[in-house]
Amino acid sequence: MPTEELLRPREEAFATLLAKGRNQTEAYLEAFPRSRTWQRKTVWSRAHRLASEAHVRERVLHLMAVAAKANEVDVALVLREYLARLRADPRELTEVRVSACRYCWGAGHRRQFTDGELEDARARHAELRTACIAASKDAPGPFDERGGGGYSRSLTPNADCPSCGGDGEARVRLRDSSTYSVGALALFDGVKETKDGIEVKLADRDHALMQVARHVGFFEADNSRDVHLAVDLAELDAIYDDAMRRSREAGERARARGQTIAAEAAGGREPAGDL
Repeated sequence: MPTEELLRPREEAFATLLAKGRNQTEAYLEAFPRSRTWQRKTVWSRAHRLASEAHVRERVLHLMAVAAKANEVDVALVLREYLARLRADPRELTEVRVSACRYCWGAGHRRQFTDGELEDARARHAELRTACIAASKDAPGPFDERGGGGYSRSLTPNADCPSCGGDGEARVRLRDSSTYSVGALALFDGVKETKDGIEVKLADRDHALMQVARHVGFFEADNSRDVHLAVDLAELDAIYDDAMRRSREAGERARARGQTIAAEAAGGREPAGDL
C-alpha cells in the first residue's frame, strides 16, 4: 500500500477527505482551494481524474482500512476499561473493618493497652517516679495497668462488652495501591488528602454501566413495560463479544465503501451526490 510520501501534500489531503466519506468534488474543492473559482464541470472533471489515479485509489483504501482497524481497537479498549471497572471489587481499594473496642477484652472491661503502649506507659511512669523522688516531691503510686496489654485490631468484638455492646469499632482500611488488580486500577480514580485523612476516590461504576448499555443498544431494544432492567455482570463477556462483532462489521462496511469509491473512479462516473 502506498504511504503519504508517494503523494503530494494536496493529493494526500484529497485522499484523506475521500477516505472520510467526502465526495470527489467536495474533496477537490477543499484540497485545492483555487478550484473554487472554476466552473463546476471543470472541478468535477479534475476531481474524477485525480480520484482515478491508481496511487490515489490505493491510498484511499489504505486510509479507510487503517481507520476501520483503529475504530475497532478503540472500541475494544473502551469496553474493556468499562467492563473491568464494573467487575472490580471496591474492597481491593478500601474496606471497612470492625474490631474489638479498647474495653471488650480488657481485664474487668477496663481500657486495654497494646503491648507496646503498655511498655511505654510503664516507662513514663517510672521516669516520673524517679524525677519526683529526685525533686523531693511526692512520688506517684504504683502503675495502674488498667485493662492490661494485648489489645489488637485483629480481635473480634465481645458481645458482653459494657462499653460498645458488642458492636466494636469500625475503621476504614486502605489497601496498598501496588497490589491493585487490573480491575481495581480501572476503578481507582486517585486520592485526596483531607483534614480527616486520606480519601480514596472511585471511578463512577454507574456511568460505566450506562455507557456499556448504550453501546449495545440496551435502551433502544424495547421500551415496553416488561423490560427487565437487572444486569448480570457475569453476562458482560457476551456483551463484549457482541460489541466487537459490531465493530468488525463497521470496519467491513468502511472497507466496502472504499471499494465502491475505487470502482466508481475506475468506471469513469461521478459518485452519487457530486452534482
